[in-house]
Amino acid sequence: MHFFRYIRVRMDEDKYIKVILPLKLAWEPCYRISEEVRKGMRVNVTFSGRKYTGVVSETGVEPDVDRSRILAVNAVERHMDPIGEKELELWRFISDYYLCTIGEVYKMAYPASKTAGEEVRARAEERRELMKARTEELYRKRILALEERLAKKEAALAGRHNAKVTAKLEAGRDRILAELKEVREKLETMDMPAGAGGGNEGKAPGEVEKVFSKGKTVLVQGGASRIGILVDAARSTLAEGRNVLMLVPEIALSKKLQATLYEAFGDAVLVFHSAESAGNRREVATILRCNDRPRLVLGTRSALFLPFKDLGLVIVEEEHDIAYKQDGTPRYGARDTAVMLGSIHGARVILSSPTPSLESLYNCISGRYSLVRTPLEEGAMEIVDTSVEARKHGIVGDLSRVLIARIKETLEDGGKVLILRPWGPMDDIREQLEGIFPDKSEGIGYATVHDARRKDISDISLLAILNSDILLDKHDFRADEKAMQTLEQFRGRLPGHMLVQTRQGQHPVYLQGDDYAFRLLEERKAFHFPPYTRMVDVIVRDSNAGRLAKLSGLLAAALRDFVPDGPFAPFRGREPEQDVRVVRIMLPKDRNLPAAKRKIAGIIGDFEQSCKYTGHVTLDVDPV
Repeated sequence: MHFFRYIRVRMDEDKYIKVILPLKLAWEPCYRISEEVRKGMRVNVTFSGRKYTGVVSETGVEPDVDRSRILAVNAVERHMDPIGEKELELWRFISDYYLCTIGEVYKMAYPASKTAGEEVRARAEERRELMKARTEELYRKRILALEERLAKKEAALAGRHNAKVTAKLEAGRDRILAELKEVREKLETMDMPAGAGGGNEGKAPGEVEKVFSKGKTVLVQGGASRIGILVDAARSTLAEGRNVLMLVPEIALSKKLQATLYEAFGDAVLVFHSAESAGNRREVATILRCNDRPRLVLGTRSALFLPFKDLGLVIVEEEHDIAYKQDGTPRYGARDTAVMLGSIHGARVILSSPTPSLESLYNCISGRYSLVRTPLEEGAMEIVDTSVEARKHGIVGDLSRVLIARIKETLEDGGKVLILRPWGPMDDIREQLEGIFPDKSEGIGYATVHDARRKDISDISLLAILNSDILLDKHDFRADEKAMQTLEQFRGRLPGHMLVQTRQGQHPVYLQGDDYAFRLLEERKAFHFPPYTRMVDVIVRDSNAGRLAKLSGLLAAALRDFVPDGPFAPFRGREPEQDVRVVRIMLPKDRNLPAAKRKIAGIIGDFEQSCKYTGHVTLDVDPV
């Protein structure tokens, strides 16, 4: 009887918390704990027989299940850095908007390798703190012992001695004083916090400053001169003592910008992307947590999940780029997430591009964003209409005689040539060019358009795109927009000449008229496409063709209230993907949008459970 009373008393003394685990869970498990913890702290817990490092999401919880079934926390990871309130707020935004679980966001923001590294660092920090405490204790004991010895020497010197004895006592006292001073200094050094450095002085005026006062996100459209505007805005923010985040879509695109930023801001610049070592990335996170002085972080989309404090400016360079869309779960868009990050921190936001996304242009038209324009480069882009050249017998295999002549001129001048195709192998093109230029083929490189976007092309004298009509994919309503952005992106990065072969030389994409983007917006509006609506793709993957066809059809039927399109096979290149089906839903942009998205997620969850089809269905909100 006394034993059971003891158990009941102990359970009544326990507290209960909710924990975010790095798992796809629709709920946050409840755990029992006897010590005080705060929201955001890391805890080690057991779930389904496995141990995980979780994040405390709520304290003071009143359990709605039998308390005897609630597991206790294994340990509080007090030496692991807690997750900040603003980090958690961003996680919840991604979870709600992109219809994924917060556990999936946590797993992405703090992958196993990163968490393992933090745990190793935490254990090392525990050992370091223990050694520090032991060393401090030894120093204090040494100080007490020296002070006792000094007191005895002083007492001895107070007596009467001959000169020799007095000199000997004084020398002993001086040695004790010197050692006592040294030990005290060592102890003070151990207790001394890290010093803070200085920031950039002076506030550089910039064109963007004029529109920031309106409190809106700013879209900067233009050529290379727009980078000066971004640097001015960053300098102004750092001078205010606040941090800056500058996102780039690809690592390759960051290198030139990185040099510009180092020249402007020196060691205030921190670089964060997957090409950096895990140790360097951890160091960036540690520096931001210390927040000793304002910093500018240059990174890819993963930099959104750094532990920012006092974030004053968020810049998204090349904001149109599809690389800002996460390919895996959760399929978030870094551009829109960056805008939300700025809102959470009360930071100003700049989106920057030579060819902005239609979504951003729409936001300018609707008054949500402010638009600042700078001049575009007048870089050479030569359009070769192969349908016209064919009538003049100006085609040799896949190559126009115009292109062959440009390649010859470039190679003779000692320049480099890069030949691109939208996709597919380049063996046939390589064979043709090696036949034409057998002695200079080492000066010609080959890549797909997709791969070339990730390359440094600053040393290329001639870039040629073959079969460019494939970029105008009739299966993708965004094809024209993407093609315009791709061409302008290459033209802006290329120091040399650009040649595009096409069968549609008079297509508006190649003419690059100033009003074409607005004509595309009118088409989108007429056909109820984004940005005038919200799109959700329900993606079903299955290697069993029969099961894929049946269950994707059943899922489309379950979503019939939303009048879905599909299921259909999406195209990758020229061929449809055999093991994928997409059910596409268009939703009106109104106050009912969040509820509609939640209802879709609920229908899919019920479908997965009833059909035992978990793991085959993913949601892509705002697909690109």
